[in-house]
Amino acid sequence: MRYVKASTLLILLWSAQQLFAGLAIDLDHACYRGRDSLMYVEIFASVQCSQLPYVETDTALVAEFQLILELVHHNETIASDTLHGFDAFTDTSTLKPGQFFPHLFAFYMKPGSYEARATLKDETGALIERMTLPLNVVFIPEDSLSISDIELACHIEMTAETTRFWKNGMLVLPNPVKFYGTQLPLFYYYCELYNFHFSAEAPDSFLVERQIRSAETGEITRSFPPRKKQKVGTTAVEADGFPISVLRTGTYLFQIKVTDLYDNRIAWKQKKFWMYRPEDFEAGREFPADTAFVGRIAEFALPGMEEENAEIALEQMRYVLTSKELSRVRRLTLDGKVQFLREFWSRKALQEGITPEMARWNYFSLVKHANQRFSIFYSKEDGWKTDRGRVYVQLGPPDLIDYETANPQIPDHEIWYYDKIEGGVHFVFGDKSGYGDLDLLHSTKRGEIYDSKWLEKLARKPLHEAERIR
Repeated sequence: MRYVKASTLLILLWSAQQLFAGLAIDLDHACYRGRDSLMYVEIFASVQCSQLPYVETDTALVAEFQLILELVHHNETIASDTLHGFDAFTDTSTLKPGQFFPHLFAFYMKPGSYEARATLKDETGALIERMTLPLNVVFIPEDSLSISDIELACHIEMTAETTRFWKNGMLVLPNPVKFYGTQLPLFYYYCELYNFHFSAEAPDSFLVERQIRSAETGEITRSFPPRKKQKVGTTAVEADGFPISVLRTGTYLFQIKVTDLYDNRIAWKQKKFWMYRPEDFEAGREFPADTAFVGRIAEFALPGMEEENAEIALEQMRYVLTSKELSRVRRLTLDGKVQFLREFWSRKALQEGITPEMARWNYFSLVKHANQRFSIFYSKEDGWKTDRGRVYVQLGPPDLIDYETANPQIPDHEIWYYDKIEGGVHFVFGDKSGYGDLDLLHSTKRGEIYDSKWLEKLARKPLHEAERIR
């Protein structure tokens, strides 16, 4: 295996960036047991937002596009589906390379060899890009312990809300790019397990073992304690997420092995993925000269947010800076502000036992999510500046949200619960204006607004006992 120094790799990155500059589509797939002799096949697609033609409107930057997927067998199209996509950003600062629009196409297919051909067009029908993915659909027998393909994901959570990404009680957002690291530090996966021996009268268990290996050397870079699980039937779902920021930049294999403890039958699967950490380049470490890896990493080798716009970064950091720090940093030159930011995230990283890039990413990803979820179009206010955005950035996602929208007597409101803060606290946000913007009305957290009469004030009238909640 040939290796290159980071300084040499940066030259390769520049060359690869010319080759991959137009890369707008990523494809991946997973095969699951279907019905009769057919397999259920999901094809995961991502459209790189930076490659879409966004048009500025009065309220946002908007892109409309078509993603056409064709299944081809022996040069004949046997099925097709089209996504009519729409994406919007409130301002250009939130549109970064590496962000993608996910989608999922699903088909029942006979075992065999196919091609999935994706075509991306803009709203006028002009071609943006084409991409082809080979598909090898293998039948899963009913008489041997088996594992479906592994789906890599960028997020998984339990939910009862059924969407295109819903599977077995979970929202599984796919990651067809197969990249993790600074921009995506949590590794998620989903797969299905088939054909356990099962007896309802004498239920037993199965064992799950997982590890991550270097794709270049085969060395085990991370292993996890075996997990023994109780069977509830002949099938099971295996899904999990864990941080992988300790892995250095490179190509890896995630491997999973399942053992039926009734008869010790074994099945295993693996999936390739990539890691990218900017700090590895800064340290001058060596990396394998993997052409595909080099090409893909070019899209993620971006300057830090504070180097792009220190003023914006500092404004968005008002929730983590002290008044003394804010007063000091306002008097600094641009170079001084950039240096302040580097020192701040280095200190933060030291406190949390992570890298500066990771500390910075953890914070600004919350800002980004707040902008996506809470921005107010009619006032053009960024989401992180709203009451919900502030709490989200400061404390992270709540453990539970109660949405109260069905009572005609009381304006819409939300109650956010944080179970691990101060023994359990909650925040109440209500729509006082009637325009959909929710203001903070009440909280049990120290230092926040406390108003036990928040419900009566929101309803603007005395409430009967039957109308009262909490």
